[in-house]
Amino acid sequence: MNIWKLIEENDLNSIKSLLEKEKNKIRNEKNQTLLQFACLKKAKKETIKIIISHTENINAKNNQERTALHFALIKNLDLESIELLINSGSDINIEDCQLKTPLDYSITKKSPIEIISLLILKGANINHFNANQETAFAIEVRTNCRQEIMEFLLENGAFINTENLFGRTPLHNAIISRKSPQSIKFLLSKGANINIRDYSNNIPLFYSFNYKKYRKEIIQLLVNSDTNLNHQDSFSKNTCLHNSILYSSKRITNLLIEKGANMNIQNKELKSPLHLELENKKRFSVVKLLVDSGADLNILDELGFSPLQTAIKNDVPIQIIKFLLQKGADPNFYSERTLRPLHFLLHKQLNKKIWDEDYVVEVFQLLMGFGADLDFEDIFSNNILHLASQTQFGKIIKILVEKMGSKLLNSKNRWGRTPLHSAMYAKHPFEIIQLLTSEEMKKSPNDFGPSFLSYAIEYETRDVIEYFYDMGAALVRDPSKYHDPLFHFVSRNYEPVLYNKLFPGVSREELFSVACEYEQTIPLAESLIDDGFDVNYENEKHMTLAHFICMNKTSVKLLEFVISKGIDLNKKDIYGETALHYLMGGKKGNSNDFIGLLVKSGVDIESKNNQGETPLHLGCGFSGTEKENILELIRHGADVNCVTSRGMTPLHLAISYNRDVIPILLENGADIKIANLNHELPFHFACQFFFKKKEIERFYFPEIDVNAKTTLLTPLMYATIIPSNLEVFQYLVSKGADVNSPDNVYYSGNLITKLIQKSDPSPKLIRFLVECGIKTDFVDMNNNTLLHLICAFSQIPFEILQIIINSSEIDINAINNKGFSALGNALNGTEPKVVEFLLQKGANLSGVHLDGLSSQMKLVISNYFGLSNDLWKLYTRGEFSDLQIIHSKNTFKLNSLILVIRLYDFDPKTDETTTDLDPKKSTKISSILSRFTANIKLENEEKALQIIKFLYSGYTDLEKYSLDEKILVKFFHKRMNFDLDWIKKKSGKSGLLSDLEKLFNHQASKDFCINSNGKQFFIHKLILIARSRLFRGMFLSVTEDKSNQVSEYHNLSLKALQEMIRFFYLDNFDPTISNEILDELKTASDFYQIRQQDNFDYQIEKIFNSKFRIKKK
Repeated sequence: MNIWKLIEENDLNSIKSLLEKEKNKIRNEKNQTLLQFACLKKAKKETIKIIISHTENINAKNNQERTALHFALIKNLDLESIELLINSGSDINIEDCQLKTPLDYSITKKSPIEIISLLILKGANINHFNANQETAFAIEVRTNCRQEIMEFLLENGAFINTENLFGRTPLHNAIISRKSPQSIKFLLSKGANINIRDYSNNIPLFYSFNYKKYRKEIIQLLVNSDTNLNHQDSFSKNTCLHNSILYSSKRITNLLIEKGANMNIQNKELKSPLHLELENKKRFSVVKLLVDSGADLNILDELGFSPLQTAIKNDVPIQIIKFLLQKGADPNFYSERTLRPLHFLLHKQLNKKIWDEDYVVEVFQLLMGFGADLDFEDIFSNNILHLASQTQFGKIIKILVEKMGSKLLNSKNRWGRTPLHSAMYAKHPFEIIQLLTSEEMKKSPNDFGPSFLSYAIEYETRDVIEYFYDMGAALVRDPSKYHDPLFHFVSRNYEPVLYNKLFPGVSREELFSVACEYEQTIPLAESLIDDGFDVNYENEKHMTLAHFICMNKTSVKLLEFVISKGIDLNKKDIYGETALHYLMGGKKGNSNDFIGLLVKSGVDIESKNNQGETPLHLGCGFSGTEKENILELIRHGADVNCVTSRGMTPLHLAISYNRDVIPILLENGADIKIANLNHELPFHFACQFFFKKKEIERFYFPEIDVNAKTTLLTPLMYATIIPSNLEVFQYLVSKGADVNSPDNVYYSGNLITKLIQKSDPSPKLIRFLVECGIKTDFVDMNNNTLLHLICAFSQIPFEILQIIINSSEIDINAINNKGFSALGNALNGTEPKVVEFLLQKGANLSGVHLDGLSSQMKLVISNYFGLSNDLWKLYTRGEFSDLQIIHSKNTFKLNSLILVIRLYDFDPKTDETTTDLDPKKSTKISSILSRFTANIKLENEEKALQIIKFLYSGYTDLEKYSLDEKILVKFFHKRMNFDLDWIKKKSGKSGLLSDLEKLFNHQASKDFCINSNGKQFFIHKLILIARSRLFRGMFLSVTEDKSNQVSEYHNLSLKALQEMIRFFYLDNFDPTISNEILDELKTASDFYQIRQQDNFDYQIEKIFNSKFRIKKK
């Protein structure tokens, strides 16, 4: 019978009968006992009672380390069943894999108060912390927030201000999970601390802005409870007033201001609340509230923007800008990084695609009305008229010219340009061009910077060109094509009649050469030729007009026109190329119309250039040539087997550059047996450029000797050049290729070495070559073996290393010229499993350089050679959660050993006796440290105190502890002098600060509380130890005038630590430690965070209320 089924059916008699026959040691596939299963299936009390009577261990755990009592509470069993389990011996404080106790689950699953009361009455630890560092009270607040339960827990000693894994108190989580105002009010009435900061440096008030329904009520409650309104978070450095601007209404902002929020505190980007309002919501009423309440109108953000500049930058309503100006915002204020408001208004329009001209003009006039300086120039010497001319705002140009007269018209910027130049560049209408032309310009148009006429040709119309031509402006040529007026004249298709007028000194040949680049210039070309221009004109490279037209594929009509005028299509340039060569090697695109016209007009289709290349060669060697163009040449008689001076056929070139045309060449008689001067057949090229068997097969013929070398390589060697394909290699070997054919051209290697150096071989290909008998005893000129090469490239698959080592007798410990073995190479870039495999196969450390190894590789080495795994894991990985001290049936996760080792930067690798990591020499360290790692069982309180004192003392009084002084004293001397310069840098921070950052963010560093005279002091044991060390370092490094203060706090921290240890292990708190001292300690230590060096300096400044910096050495 299936007992599991019987439990589900509550068949008492059958269950009892089965249990009497055999012991209750049955477990199901989930490793659950019968009792756990019964609780999970909500079995009746009678069923549970029968199973308990036959259960040997009522506290047995399943895979998740849960007991029957856990499951009973998870499934909300009745009070009688719960009481039965407890009275039968269930451990009420037992933890599962998440460190959750039965009480935790009673809270999570909304158990009634009677069950929760029973658990506490039976001894449940009400302040137990689970893996998330939450107590039962914290869980209740975060999940259900039942006032009756919360009140009951507090009455029975629950702490209200505990911090979870993220440093958040129950009040934090109540607000984050959007509990009702009544719940928040209850917590506040019971003493919830409203100013505790979590690890993001946020106080509860910061999270209240996430509310939607009760936002105002929650904020009102917190504000009325004297929360710190000016606190700044860690990430953005925003205050609650900043957050109010971003996320809430004017009423809340007003409330915060009335309660004393500082409206001029700047965040991380140095933005004040006023900056944020002007950037985001742009509400006039809120801006007015802030300004009327004292917001600074001249405060700057990190980019140097004042509130007025921010308002202009974000296009706020005119009403706001006017209000800021009326309240005293300076219209001429600017910083080193910003422009004046008036300049900035115009400058920001340059990057816009859509303008609101009326808005810009109105703001411009408003700034002018409040005294904006119109004579100011920016760093490029642009005045306000320059900027206005660069925009499209003709109204502003008219306003400025009307107000300033001709004062600004003749001004030049850094590049010698006037506002008139800028206006032409911006393509202003002719009316504005005339307005910006001063009387001085009309009299001497060539005295004001770059040529007005050249600008007019590049940017304007015929009216403007003639305006400046009639004025007498000179035309200045520019050697740069894209700034040459002739280039712009031709490309913009001005009337041919203007040519003689504007370019009297320019030859027709030069003009026509430019004209041939543009299809729209046919009228100009026709005009020039009709005017007697020589159609067979050649430039200095002997290029004719036909060369230019075919190179640019300008226009078939233009080509027809010059052919009709008698142009010689077979003329060659200095490279021996005709117009047809230029056509096939020029721009991409279909050229069939050009080809047909050229052939029809008598071009020599077999003409060769100086390299012996025909147009067909160029077309096949250019990837942009379309298949139709190649087919068109062949149709008109192009020879597909014509060879160049290097013996290359069109097929050779097509395989290399334009494989799409290969089928056309083969279909039209291309000969695959023609070799070039290097004795390379198309087959060789195919092996080099193709990586599929079916592509290579097309070029094979029986007479090919696959082992015969060309001037360069064999086909197999060619096949290693591209991404290698097993199928290709198998095909070549099937044709008789020798896998051991050497490559004498590039290096004395073989196929495998070439593949390895390419870093892309497949394991299947390497296995195939090994099976074919390839030699693996390769040694290069630097004495690198094949294993050296494999281990030097991290991209090489691990399987390849296994194949090579397992299939050959290669020397695994061979040393190259640089003193490295294969293992030495592997330690500097490959995966740990490669190193482990080499060690297993007999690699030793003779060719290993330990300096500079990563922590991960140190761990691999230390594990293999028998060093203390715990020490190395702690040292290299910074894991702070695996050291446990078991004492008086309690387990304390106290990581003092880890901290001391890391603070003193102990490194066994640098120890004199363990330099080579010899396992025999490391046993002393291993044995000494073994007593402090994993689970340390201590016999009595005095021994516990001795161990902790020993760890804390830095191994100074060794004679008291019966420990090996020779070994442990090395720990102490490594770091006792606190030489900050010695500590290795990591990402800009010292190794010490990096370690502390990890430590302070870890749950193990924040779970200790001292109760004294009704007060709670959360004194984080490891943080205190670390800080006492840090204060010591400060004491050795600070300037003399601060040393007394540092010493005072250092001694205070030491004293608190000693008493903390006494209380923690002996349950004896020294009354000489007063609450005042603990308060001071809290200020100095408990809640400040040392996550960055600048934050550390800042916190010390807060403690001392004065400037303080660690003296740089």
